Amino acid sequence: MTDARLLWPRITRSVAETIFQTDVAQDIVPDARTTHPEITYGTTGGRISANEIEQLRKAVLQVAEHYGYLTESNRSAGSNAFDREVARVLVAEMDLSWDEAGQPGIWSFLSLVVLPDVTAWRWRGTTDSTPTKVRWICIDPTRHTWGRLWWQETLCRDHIDLLSKFNESELNQLFERTSFTRNRDFFLTFALAIATNLGEAGRRPFIRDVAKRMRRRLAFIDTFSLDPFELQTIIDGVVGESLSALTT
Repeated sequence: MTDARLLWPRITRSVAETIFQTDVAQDIVPDARTTHPEITYGTTGGRISANEIEQLRKAVLQVAEHYGYLTESNRSAGSNAFDREVARVLVAEMDLSWDEAGQPGIWSFLSLVVLPDVTAWRWRGTTDSTPTKVRWICIDPTRHTWGRLWWQETLCRDHIDLLSKFNESELNQLFERTSFTRNRDFFLTFALAIATNLGEAGRRPFIRDVAKRMRRRLAFIDTFSLDPFELQTIIDGVVGESLSALTT
């Protein structure tokens, strides 16, 4: 594990775009490296070393090899299990502050410089097997290959089994809405309530419906002003409304 709060390299959006268009979009996987001529860093703090970056790469590769890295042409089977295991590696090895994790250049550096081979492998055999920019360039951290996993694991760290109850598209319904994720206590309570009731109606219709209802409700509610009982009451009410609408 790295020393606490060391700064990780970043690449700018323009540098990331160049690598993506020159290599990835042409079905060329860039060579994996621990640095790049145009990396930058945050302004305050020590810098992570090349050896520690290589340590992260080796740890990710170890997980990937367990799930068939470079031996399977179809990566769709077992993707969720790989995501869950490698997310724990990212959180432990990188030891990022929330501010650092919010820097898109860090995640673009990982996917395009440190882990391009694993990034390409992760999406092989899936609907994103043709290079999708948001998986490689951190435009939206909730969809980026590695950024989304760090945030998922960090938000749900006290409920280690919660994420395994949802598939990729279901997680997208929850994590891609900042109104859900900005308050960790609200998010966990809401996600747990959904997971508990997944068998009560069709999974996809239920998650889509309850997420839609909750987004409408949150337009008029400041979740940070609510205590745990009030949060639970509102969430239970919305979940109940959704189940009633779908099962009657």
